[in-house]
Amino acid sequence: MVKVMITVAICTVLRASEILGLHWDDVDFENGTIRVVTSVVGKSGDVPKTPRSKAEVPMHPDLARAMHVWKGHTPVLNGCVWDSIHRETLPA
Repeated sequence: MVKVMITVAICTVLRASEILGLHWDDVDFENGTIRVVTSVVGKSGDVPKTPRSKAEVPMHPDLARAMHVWKGHTPVLNGCVWDSIHRETLPA
């Protein structure tokens, strides 16, 4: 998981809070983009820090492959890309 998170960070230059807020609905494999609509700080999610942060981010094909593999290896329970983190940190 950490390797995929670092790859997302390097390839997109998103803030850590924006990476943690990614949902699979935000990842458009067909068009090769990621929409940033949620930012997670601590245990709460909110809109991104600046309006510019809400833009679609292009996704390099290598990143798309890594995310596709990650999606196949992790259960999608609440739609979060990093669901295992959210289950451990967010209140039930």
